[in-house]
Amino acid sequence: FPSHDKVRKLDIVEGVHVQKGHALMDLVGIGATMAPFDGTVTALPVKPGETVFAQSVILTLVDLKDRYVLVSLEQRAAIRVQPGQSAKLSFDNMREQVFEGKVESIYSQNGSFLVRIYVSELPLQLLPGMTADVSILISKKQNVLLIPLVAIDSGRVYVSRKIGGPASVEVKMGIVDDEVGELISGDLVEGQQLVIPKRVPQ
Repeated sequence: FPSHDKVRKLDIVEGVHVQKGHALMDLVGIGATMAPFDGTVTALPVKPGETVFAQSVILTLVDLKDRYVLVSLEQRAAIRVQPGQSAKLSFDNMREQVFEGKVESIYSQNGSFLVRIYVSELPLQLLPGMTADVSILISKKQNVLLIPLVAIDSGRVYVSRKIGGPASVEVKMGIVDDEVGELISGDLVEGQQLVIPKRVPQ
């Protein structure tokens, strides 16, 4: 290939969907270039008559049916993620729909820990670059009593009683997420009402 060439003609525009073999552009030195697969043109930074150089991007063609979700995690969370784990995803303006996914791979890139999640049926209106809320199932336990973390104060919770003030109960927690935690030990039963302690602003 020459070190540089000139664009003679463009046969497509950004946003157009093309099929494999469709003409994309005509370069003076190379001739016509064809789409290698069915896809959508998402970037076209050149114009007819413009000189282009080797290694420069002159067109981006994306198969929007072959999409995946990329999630960046902190090291502490990334260590617990493995290929094959299930994931649930939701998107802005589509909160009523929850999409099922599966972790395909996890790898590091420039100091970030990235998880690639495959979702079998994503609507076509979800485009590359859009954001999603993602939860990955790390482990699963049956018959677990969950406690809101805001109710825990220095290893204790306070149970509301009909007579007298709240009863203090010492608790030990297992797996926790951002909002709730697994109760490992503590004299609590399902349905008890907990008192959220008042906290002094820092």
